[in-house]
Amino acid sequence: MDVLPKLKIKIIPSLYMEAYQLYLNEQGLAPTTVKNHIRNMTNYSYPLDASEEDTLGFLEQYKEGSPRKTIAAAVSKYRTYKGYPNELIRAFLKGSVENALALNKQNTETMTLPTWEELNETQDSYFEKSKYKEFVVMYLLLNLNVRNLDLVARVTYETPEETGNYLIVSNGFVLYLRNNYKTFKTYGQLSNVIKDKRFLYAVGLIDSLLTETQLLHIQVKKITKGWTETQVMKVAVKHASSIGQMDTLSKNRGTSLPVMAQSYNVEGFVDK
Repeated sequence: MDVLPKLKIKIIPSLYMEAYQLYLNEQGLAPTTVKNHIRNMTNYSYPLDASEEDTLGFLEQYKEGSPRKTIAAAVSKYRTYKGYPNELIRAFLKGSVENALALNKQNTETMTLPTWEELNETQDSYFEKSKYKEFVVMYLLLNLNVRNLDLVARVTYETPEETGNYLIVSNGFVLYLRNNYKTFKTYGQLSNVIKDKRFLYAVGLIDSLLTETQLLHIQVKKITKGWTETQVMKVAVKHASSIGQMDTLSKNRGTSLPVMAQSYNVEGFVDK
């Protein structure tokens, strides 16, 4: 069943959460990932020191797909941190991930995504209406294939001293630096030089892009007119594949070609 029992007691004291957050930070996880783990475990309504079998029974009550995958990942991570038995839950998580991917593929196949041209029309309309922040976000989604977290960025005219994501305005170009994104631990800092005239003009009239004070996916969907970053990426992958630019897209995204092929259903892909 999908209705879950809720206990009326606080399962995880705030002191435990602070210690757990330090542990997650030490794992090198992205700030948004850490925040999601903390939120999921704060809202988790079952004793964390319960046996692995009982915990598994509780997790099975979650709806298949993303809800089950999300809570299983959070619980597995916490039990690893505490040193609790976790083999069964890790296996359950693996199955939940595979199931969520299958459901996502099924939903995608029955969904009519926007065309590349339609997304570009949305981008252009923002510039015409002087909505420059929205224009810049759409430009980065379409041309640099970024994720939601990449769009938490500030505009500056000087070399930044702090780590983060920046749009550095220079003479005739903007340098887009990314230090806070999902696969930073694998690919390190990403940088792109952007010389598009409309982009330069728009960036010169804003001071920042998205903010982590609000849910990022909601901010993105509002700008894209209802489409998630992943759905926009699927359209971009199809477009890039058709014009032979998959290598460029892979570098922009900070994702290997095999992973993109599996995640975004690239037809005819060959792993060289």
